[in-house]
Amino acid sequence: MNRLPSLVSATVFVGLISGCEGPPKLADGKAVPSVVPSAAPSPSLVVEKVGTPPPVNSGGTPMPSADPHADPAGKFPLTDIQLDKLMNPSGATEYTGPTGTIEGIVRVKGDAPAVRTFQTMPKGCEKALSIHGPAYRAGAKGELADALVGVLQTNGYVRPAREDKHIIIKDCAVQPRVIDISLGQRLLVANADDMPYAPQTAVSKTKITRLALKDQSAVPIILSHPGAYGLTWLAGVLPGGSAPEVTVFVIPSALHQTTALDGRFRINGVPAGKNKVYVTASHQGMPEVRKEVEVKPGSVVEVELELTYTNTGAPAPSTSPSSSAPTPKPLK
Repeated sequence: MNRLPSLVSATVFVGLISGCEGPPKLADGKAVPSVVPSAAPSPSLVVEKVGTPPPVNSGGTPMPSADPHADPAGKFPLTDIQLDKLMNPSGATEYTGPTGTIEGIVRVKGDAPAVRTFQTMPKGCEKALSIHGPAYRAGAKGELADALVGVLQTNGYVRPAREDKHIIIKDCAVQPRVIDISLGQRLLVANADDMPYAPQTAVSKTKITRLALKDQSAVPIILSHPGAYGLTWLAGVLPGGSAPEVTVFVIPSALHQTTALDGRFRINGVPAGKNKVYVTASHQGMPEVRKEVEVKPGSVVEVELELTYTNTGAPAPSTSPSSSAPTPKPLK
């Protein structure tokens, strides 16, 4: 069973970005939630019409919402102040000093990827089999795609961006297979195919009020708790079953990225200084690795990380946060 990368653990990461002393610890004395249906927090899925501004009063300012957690600007169910309290509970000073960049490559060694089977797929979904079937995707020299990379640091609070993150369903598939967003960002799901899709997480009692249609506005998904969530798009299919899906990591931090098809990543805005930082890399089905580096002002630090994959023949791990999600079929 996989453990949720420590980068996504709100309990752990909040302590790291709040100026704690000593090297970051994987669990910091507390259990890190596992990526299993009963462990991830219940997210909220909000489907709305993109581009529609919040209602305004006669003075031209946004009207107050009945939801006490609503952002007055209509961006998210949590205000900037509420997000700061969640991600920076100790009130550490926001970091404004010199920064550097960490870039590099993640590789994989070990067994060839197991291949997951799917239910009967609709016509036009043939490409999705090659993209979403293998346990991992790698190049000729082990360049690992879809790995989650993050920076753990102790030099102060780095405020995450709140811009929307866009993904597109094309040929019934989504790339990258791992989506990383910061807590406070919306995920906008667009459709480049003629087939209608219903992007959804495995949240009980969630109603999809609008499909993702070609040449129409994207469907926004709001996940208001840190964690790992499975996302599917075929109508009537929830994550954790025998269908293509991606994993969405909601991270209470600004310093993270997923690797591209060439295994590379680049994370800008890393606080520089005497305190060393830790670069972590993780991928489902592989133990997490980390490396300590020193970031100097204006510098670019090159990092190589290597993960190991072992084909155990066990069922593929489910990232669904709902206990009602179907049980994944064994890898074949």
